[in-house]
Amino acid sequence: MRTCTEKIEKGSRVVKRSQTTREDIPFGTIVNINQFKNEVQVKWDKPEEKVDPLDLRLYDNAPSGVKHSNVTCDECYTYPLRGIRWKCLHCDSYDLCTVCYMVDEHNVNHIFSRIQSEDSKGKELPTRFDVKLTGYAFACGILENAEVSLRKDNRKRGVVLAIRDDVVDVQWLTNHKGSRHNILELQCEVAEARQFYPDHLPILGKDTLGHVDVDFNHNNITEKIQVNIRYRIEKEQKRSYKPMLYLIFANNQDTDHKKDKCLLMDEVFEYSKKTKLPCHIIGKKVLFLHGSSRVVCIHHTTSNHTIKELVKKGFRIFERGDTNTKETEIKYFIRMAEYVLDEKVLPVVISLRNGGLHKDVLVSASSFLLPIIRFKKNSPDATILTLANDGSTEQATEHITNLKTPWTVRKSESLIVIKNAETAEEISAINDVQSNLDFGALICHVVIGVFMANKQNIYDTDKDVYANILSMYLLKIEKWRIPEDAIKMAFDHRSIEYIYEKDLTTAFGSGLRTDLEALSRLSDLPTDWKEKDIERAITNSDVIGLIFLTLLRKQFYSGATQLVDTGFVRISHILVGCKILQDASDDKKNEQIHRETSTRLKLYFTERATLITSFIYEATSNNDLVENELDEPVNHAGRLLVNHGYLEDAIRTQNKSFLENKIVTDILHKMWYGEEESLFRQVGIFILLALLHLLLMPVLMINITAPPLKWFYRKYNLPFMKALIQMLGYLALLMTYAYMLLFNYIHKEFSWTDGIIVGWMISFLLNEIKQAIVSAIRHRFKRYMCNVWNLLDWTLMFVYASGMFLKLGKDVTYEDSTKILLVLTFILLSIRILNMFSISEYLGPKLVIIQKMFKDTFVFLVILTVIMMSYNVSYHSLLYPNSELSWQEIEKVMQNGYWTLFGEVGLIDSETLSDCSDDETIYTSRNHTVKKDRCPTHLGIHISPYLKALYGLIAVIILLNLLIAIYSDTYKKVNDECKFHWSQIQTDFLEEYSIETIFPIHLKLLMLPFGLVHVLVWLTQFCCFKIKDRRLNKIEHEDQHDSLISYDCERDKWKENPMFVRVFLYNADYDLKLKCTEEAERIGAARSKGKIEITEEDKITKLQNQMDVMNKELQDQHKRSDE
Repeated sequence: MRTCTEKIEKGSRVVKRSQTTREDIPFGTIVNINQFKNEVQVKWDKPEEKVDPLDLRLYDNAPSGVKHSNVTCDECYTYPLRGIRWKCLHCDSYDLCTVCYMVDEHNVNHIFSRIQSEDSKGKELPTRFDVKLTGYAFACGILENAEVSLRKDNRKRGVVLAIRDDVVDVQWLTNHKGSRHNILELQCEVAEARQFYPDHLPILGKDTLGHVDVDFNHNNITEKIQVNIRYRIEKEQKRSYKPMLYLIFANNQDTDHKKDKCLLMDEVFEYSKKTKLPCHIIGKKVLFLHGSSRVVCIHHTTSNHTIKELVKKGFRIFERGDTNTKETEIKYFIRMAEYVLDEKVLPVVISLRNGGLHKDVLVSASSFLLPIIRFKKNSPDATILTLANDGSTEQATEHITNLKTPWTVRKSESLIVIKNAETAEEISAINDVQSNLDFGALICHVVIGVFMANKQNIYDTDKDVYANILSMYLLKIEKWRIPEDAIKMAFDHRSIEYIYEKDLTTAFGSGLRTDLEALSRLSDLPTDWKEKDIERAITNSDVIGLIFLTLLRKQFYSGATQLVDTGFVRISHILVGCKILQDASDDKKNEQIHRETSTRLKLYFTERATLITSFIYEATSNNDLVENELDEPVNHAGRLLVNHGYLEDAIRTQNKSFLENKIVTDILHKMWYGEEESLFRQVGIFILLALLHLLLMPVLMINITAPPLKWFYRKYNLPFMKALIQMLGYLALLMTYAYMLLFNYIHKEFSWTDGIIVGWMISFLLNEIKQAIVSAIRHRFKRYMCNVWNLLDWTLMFVYASGMFLKLGKDVTYEDSTKILLVLTFILLSIRILNMFSISEYLGPKLVIIQKMFKDTFVFLVILTVIMMSYNVSYHSLLYPNSELSWQEIEKVMQNGYWTLFGEVGLIDSETLSDCSDDETIYTSRNHTVKKDRCPTHLGIHISPYLKALYGLIAVIILLNLLIAIYSDTYKKVNDECKFHWSQIQTDFLEEYSIETIFPIHLKLLMLPFGLVHVLVWLTQFCCFKIKDRRLNKIEHEDQHDSLISYDCERDKWKENPMFVRVFLYNADYDLKLKCTEEAERIGAARSKGKIEITEEDKITKLQNQMDVMNKELQDQHKRSDE
C-alpha cells in the first residue's frame, strides 16, 4: 500500500486531542480503519477503545513505513529520516525528526515546515518559542525506560530499552533477559512522559481517511491508479493569505458531443497546466488542480469514459470526496479544491454555449453569489450575470462590458428575465474570446469592473475582499491594466497581506515597518505592535504607496511597474521605492541578474518621477492655479517638492539623479528667486530692494494689498530676498559689535553701540520665541530643538545677556568676565554668519566639506592628545622634577608639546643655563627682582633633546602627514557627495525662509506695534460680522457638495488663516495640502504613461508578448479556415 500525503495508515502512532495542555495524554497505535463508518480502531498503550478520528493527532507515522529518502536528522543523525520531517525554513538544508523537534532541539525561534511524507507539500508552523501561542503537553506511554508487560501475560514485566519504528527492545525483570516485540504485543504498566506541541501535530483524518489502489484496464494494459477518498469534516477556519482564482466552465450538456467534450477538457487542462489555476468543468465533473499532470479531482458519478481520457493524459492519482444527494456539483468541487489546495478559492462561472444558464448552475450561482460571465461569439462585448441570494433563478442583473477595457461596465440592467438571455450565441472554447488579454486576467478585470460599477456582492464567503484579492492577484502575475482614473474601490491592509502572503505581524518585521516609516515620515515605530495597531497605521497611511513598496520588496517588479504605468504611484512612492531597489542592487547576496534588474528599474522609476514633476511644472491652465488675496499663483511642482516633502524624500533616499535633474533645479530656482534663471536685471532689482528695505518695509507694515505695494511685497516675500536682507542685518550687527569691542567699549556705562546691539538682541529673542512657538504649532518642535544652529542662537543670547549683566559690576573681576563673554558672543555671531553663507551654491558645498572633515579631525586630535600628554609629562618630569602644583605650572607643562607642532623647538641653550638657579627659595620667590628660572636637571639636559626629536618624528612628520592623507581621502569622497549634502541644507533654508515673514530680525521691534494694530482691527471685524459670516459659511458648506465649485473651496482653504498671521507671524499656508495640488500630481502621473523609453530587457518582453498575440491570431485564422 503506497503512503500518501496526510493519509491514515495502520501502525501510525497517535495521541488524543486534549483541551487541557498540562494533563498527560496517552499514546496509541492504529490497528484498523473503517472507512464506511468513518472511524478508526486504536490500541492504546493502556486500555483500547474506538474513537472518532477527529479526536486524534498523528504523532509518528514511522511505524507505518514512512521515510524520507536522502534526508538525515541533523541532531540524532538518523538516516533515512523516518516519520514526520520537520524542515527549518531559516536554515539551508536542516531537518529534524519528531523526537528531536519536540524536545526543542535547534533554535526554537526558527519557523519549521511539517512534511508528513515524501509527496507532501509541507505546512508552515509557528515558532516553538511562543508557548502561549502553540502550547505544549506531555504524552505518556510505551517509551524508553517505561515499564511494560505482555498483553497475553501481564504478570511478566520488563523495561523498554529502545524503540525502532514498531519494534521494541525489552529487558524482562524476572530473568533479566532481553527480547524484541511488536509494540502491539505490549501494554504500558508504568508510563514515561515526553513533551510535545499538540498544535504542531496534524489532526488525524483532517482531509482523508485513506485510499485504495485500483487496477484499471485500458487497451488490454493494466494501469494502477490511486483513488484518495476524502470525507466531509468540519475544518478549522483559518485566514487565507494565498487565495486562488477558481474557474468553473459551464458547458451546455444538451449540445455537447463526446468529441467536443474531449476538446474542451484538453483545452481546459492545458490552460490549468499553464496558469496553475484550478479549473472545474461542469458536466465532465472534473477539477484540474494547480496545473498538476498527475492529480485530478473527480466526482463519484464521473463517467468511465472521462476517467479513461484522464488516464490517457497521465493522471494516476484521483481525489474523490464523499457526497450526498443535496450537495450540488459546484459546491462539491469548491469544497474539494479548498481541501486539496488548503487555500481559499475565488470561483467564477464561465458560460459556454449558454451552459451557464442551466438551472443547476443558476441555483449554485444564486447560493454562492457567483458571477456568470458570458462571452459572445465574434463580439468584443461580454455579459455578466449576478443573482441575488434569495433562491430565485428566474431573474438577474445583467452587466455589459467591452473586452478592450473589461474593467468598465457600459450598462447594467436589473431584474432581466433569464429566459430572454438564452438567445445570445456564446463561445464554445477559451480561444474564441476576442481579447488580447490573458484569459484569467480578463476574468479578473471583468469581475473587478462589475464590483466597481455596482458594488455587487460577489461570492458570499469572501464578498468583502473578493475584488481586492483579484486586484492583488493581477499585480502579482503582472497583468494589471486598470488605470488610476477608472478605479472606484478602496484597498486596505488585506492587500498587503495578500502580497506578502503572511499575516501583518510577520510582514511588519519583513519590511512593512520600514515602509510605514518612510511614507509617514515617522521614525522609531514600535517593533512590538499588535495586528490591530498595524491595521490602524496602514489605514492612516497611503495604502497605494504601501502596495507599490510591498511589490518591490517581494520582487514583483513588473506588477510595480504596471502600477506606475497606470498612474497610481506618486512621486514620493517612487522615491522611496528607488531606495528599496538601490538596497537590492547593493546586496551582494542577490544574484547578478537581480542586481542589474534593480539598477535598471531604479533609473526607470527616477526618470518617471522627474517626468511627472516636469508635467506638473508645465501645467499653466487656470484650473491648475489657485491664488490668494494677494494674487499669488500656487506653484504645484514647488509645493510637492518642498511643502509635501518630496525633496526631503529624495535626500533621505539619496536619489542624486532626481536631485540633480534640470527640471528639479529649475523649480527650486524659481522658488528661491521667482524666476528659473537669474538675469542681470533681476540681480540689480534684488540689490536695490535690499538697500531700500528700511524705507519700504515700514510702509508695508501698514498696507500690502494696494497695487503699488503688492508688487514690493511679492518681491520681498521671495526666500532669497528674505535671506539676503537677513544676512545684511547680521553683517551690520557684526560690524557694529566689532566697532563696540575695538573702539567704543565703556565698562559700567551704556554707549550708543550698546543700545543698537541690545535692541537687535531683543528682536533676536522675540524671533527665536516665535520660531519655537511656530515649530510647536507645526508639530516640529523636536526638530527645532535638535537643530544645532537654534541651540547656538539661544547660547549666543544667554552669553550676551550674562556679559551685559556682569557689566554692571564694579570689581575688576566683573570687568574681565564681561570682556570675555562679549568677545565670546562676537565669536558665536561670526560662526552664525557662516551658516548664512551655506545658502550660496559656491560656498555651501565647501562648508559641507569642512563640516564632514570635523569627524576625522576629532579622531586625530584624540590620538594626538594621548601622544602629546605622554611627551609633555615625560619631558617636564625629566627637566623639572618635584615642581609646584599650580595653574601656571600646568600651562608650562602643556604648551611645550603643543608649540613644538608649529616649529617652536625650544631647546635649552647656554643663556638659559647661565641665568637660572637650583635654589628653591629663589625660583619660587614672589619678588620679581630676586626670582630666577629653575635650572633643569643634568639628566634632563642630556635626554630631553632625544625625547623631543622622537616626539617631533612621531607628531610632526608621521601624524601630521597622516592627517593630510586623511583629509585628502576625505575631501575626495566628500567632494563627490557635497552637493548632495548641501541639498539638505538648502532645503532646510528654503523651508525656513518660505515660512518666515518678510520682516527681518532687526525690524521685529518696529513690527510689533503694527502687528498689534492689525490684530485689533481683525478682532473688531470678526465680532461685528460674526452673524453674517455664519450665514456665508452655511451657504458655502452646502455648495461644497457640488464638484463644479471645488476651485472656490480651495480658495477658501487658502484663506483660512487671517492675513495678519501670514504677514506678521509666519506663512500658515505652507503646510496646507491642497486638493488641486494633489490633482495636478495625479494628472501629471497619468500624462507620463508611455513617455519613457523602456529598457532592453523590457523590449524583449514586449516583443515576446507581441509574438504571442500574433501566434494567437494565426491560430484563430487557421481555426476559422478549417471550419
